[in-house]
Amino acid sequence: MAAVRGGSYDSTTAKNNASPLVTTEQINNFISNINLLDQIGIFELNHIFAHSQRLNSDAIVAFVKALCKVSMTELQSPTDPRIFCLTKIVEIAHYNMNRIRLVWTRIWKVLSDFFVSVGLSENLSVAIFVMDSLRQLAMKFLEREELANYNFQNEFLQPFAVVMQKSNAPEVRELIVRCVSQMILSRVNNIKSGWKSVFTVFTAAAADDRRSIVLLAFETMEKIVRDYFPYITETETTTFTDCVKCLITFTSSKFSSDASLNAIAFLRFCAVKLAEEGFVCHEKDTDQQPNNLDSSDGSAAVHKDDHVYFWVPLLAGLARLTADSRPTIRKGAVEVLFDILKDHGHLFSQSFWANIFESVIYPLFGSESFIPNGHNSSVNSPEDDSWNFETRMVAIKCLADLYITFFEVMRPELSRVTSVVTNFIRSPYKQSASTGLSVFQLLTEGLASKLSKEEWEKILLCFKESAAHTFVVFDKIVRMMQNIEIPDRNESYSEAEQYSDNDIYNADEEEANMETASYAIVRMRNHISLQLLIVQVLETKIIWLLIS
Repeated sequence: MAAVRGGSYDSTTAKNNASPLVTTEQINNFISNINLLDQIGIFELNHIFAHSQRLNSDAIVAFVKALCKVSMTELQSPTDPRIFCLTKIVEIAHYNMNRIRLVWTRIWKVLSDFFVSVGLSENLSVAIFVMDSLRQLAMKFLEREELANYNFQNEFLQPFAVVMQKSNAPEVRELIVRCVSQMILSRVNNIKSGWKSVFTVFTAAAADDRRSIVLLAFETMEKIVRDYFPYITETETTTFTDCVKCLITFTSSKFSSDASLNAIAFLRFCAVKLAEEGFVCHEKDTDQQPNNLDSSDGSAAVHKDDHVYFWVPLLAGLARLTADSRPTIRKGAVEVLFDILKDHGHLFSQSFWANIFESVIYPLFGSESFIPNGHNSSVNSPEDDSWNFETRMVAIKCLADLYITFFEVMRPELSRVTSVVTNFIRSPYKQSASTGLSVFQLLTEGLASKLSKEEWEKILLCFKESAAHTFVVFDKIVRMMQNIEIPDRNESYSEAEQYSDNDIYNADEEEANMETASYAIVRMRNHISLQLLIVQVLETKIIWLLIS
């Protein structure tokens, strides 16, 4: 018979010594130890979790790690996953929220990885359950206000963002959008650093391949921009940048053109709100100016006025949308961009205006915009084929209107603005050249009483150079026409069967000459029309100068 010592089984003693016999007391102790786990009831288990905050920092981290490991084992069953440890993990997180920053960070690092891992589980029911559990925990966490310069909320909500970006289950992604929306509607007063994760979730939702998810997220974004805008601007400046990025992503929605256009409208609304809240770009230091507005996060702008960091992402984002492949989005972005500048330009300093021109406005009029791709493939290509031609036409008119409105502060830009306009006049295409002339006329009429003699000379000299350029082009066209042999179209084609191979080659050459001649005639016609327009404009200017 085996020996029992101290309530434990000793196999070595059983082999070497069969005596003395165990006592009744020892047998009772042995049975008591075997049934030890059965003696721990629900009350005792709950007591362990409820008082886990009494554990020291290392002990609580070890306890959480062990519990997560056991929970992962419980949830691995594809048919009957257990959630006991998962519910206790939520409880422990709740009980230990008040620990000092360093300890809580260590705890949440373990829990965050756990929630992400389970949230990406192939078992849909498990993934949904864990995301809902995280929602309950987040709702409790957001009941507390976050101190300034803390990042706890962002870290706490990060699992939502990670799972939203990586999950292949649309049900899980939709649940996350609903969870985050609920948190915003019920806890918006306390959200601080958490906005970053919120906008990360909605940015991912904006690019989702499910229509319901896109529209659901956009509905909440509309609520945020309309009703909760002050909560965005009262935190870090990057929060507003994240908001703008999110709205720009919604403009790319493939499900709803209304959502895309509404997102652009909300960007205009953001500008209105910034102006209402007094976000003025004062010139605090002329030695330090924003270096570049073409930065989505505003990090490239070096300026002492922090308000610059709110206007920069808004304007830069709209500028990028002007290159969108959809005409309605391009046109809408151009109109909203210039409307914002015109409506709120009085809030900007001269140095900030200089950077707006350099990084936002002038890039709209790159060299590619004046001559569409494949310019000699079709005479009407700018009207029919250029993907951004109409956008540039709208932009140049808006630029003239904007420049007239803020001429006093934009005066140093006169030469470059005039250069942009005359580039249109030099275009080989009638529509572009005519637009340039009409804009030139608009500029001179709007600025007539404000321009000095020297400024008039600069404008007219630039205009003269443009006119001279068109004469050079016209001369080239005339010389090209002289070298073209126009075939006799009255020649009978009934003798086509008598053509040799050389005759066939000549026929192809004649066809090419006809196409070139047609192109040249259209160019000459456009040139003559342009010269007549130039004469009309100059006559108007001379009469105005004589009267004044």
